[in-house]
Amino acid sequence: MVWVATTLSIAIISRRYRPLFVSLVFLSGASLYGYQEMRNYQREQHPLLSVALIQANVSLEQKHDIAFFSANVESYERLSQTVSPTTDLVIWPESVIQQFIPDSISTVRESRHLPSPLPTQDLLLGSLTFSPQKKPRNSALLIRPDGTIAPAYHKQILMPFGEYTPFADYLPWIAQINDRVANFSAGSGPAIISLTAQPAAILSPLICYEDTVPSLSRDAVRAGATILSSLSNDAWFGESAAPDQHELIAAFRAIETRRTLLRSTNTGTTGIIDPLGNSLGRLPSFSEGILEATVPVVTTTNTPFTALFGEWPARLIGWCVALWALIRRIREKITR
Repeated sequence: MVWVATTLSIAIISRRYRPLFVSLVFLSGASLYGYQEMRNYQREQHPLLSVALIQANVSLEQKHDIAFFSANVESYERLSQTVSPTTDLVIWPESVIQQFIPDSISTVRESRHLPSPLPTQDLLLGSLTFSPQKKPRNSALLIRPDGTIAPAYHKQILMPFGEYTPFADYLPWIAQINDRVANFSAGSGPAIISLTAQPAAILSPLICYEDTVPSLSRDAVRAGATILSSLSNDAWFGESAAPDQHELIAAFRAIETRRTLLRSTNTGTTGIIDPLGNSLGRLPSFSEGILEATVPVVTTTNTPFTALFGEWPARLIGWCVALWALIRRIREKITR
């Protein structure tokens, strides 16, 4: 009946106001849906996960100076030792481990560069790794309290001219233009990692700007993730608005998937975003600190974004708007 009434209303309303009316109908429908979903989420009981995000505020110069590699890791270890023993998960940011670790590593005993396991907590950290073919990767490793390591996650979307040179595989001379750019190898899919203390918590990491790409979070949740974690290092942007913009964009991944997003960064902005997009806490930029919180683990919700549509509605709207603008421009030229 609602759609019949809407169709009749569109037919009756003058042509001039139809676009406005249709827009208001869609906006009202989306708002009502969002309001109802928020109420449903607040009524539900979710398992809880105790987390601690470490921000050691290591400068770019110190982070990439081989003389400080061990000292940098020690800074994170020192802060982690003060975390409550009841915490389930401790997270360090992107590429804390600057020495290359074999990506097939299964225990901390296989590398002297990895930190010792925490007494009772799982530890998720960023590390540089290499494959059996000696290809470097930007990775995330989860170290369990018993010292075993879950299968690594490898960054899927690499930064051009930072982690690889576009077309260098086909035109080798391009790589010589800036021979300081690494030639990293991309991962092929999400990593789904179960946590030790909370069986309902299935973690999937993202690295750097991957939390701005909706499809990666969607793939992770469709594969079974109940918690999303982003490891990043926005120190490159200094005291600009970029780190805050990064956090705001990342918040949409929590809303789209209805999952808690844990963002651990080197210098900021480290923060926790709940499944409704609300901030549960954040650390000041360019400061050393620990962000501790208890977060909900949503296990049952499948949003339209994750279960059905993905990014296609937004793409379709964009294409329709572009096509409409093109047709209108052509008509204007014809009628002149």
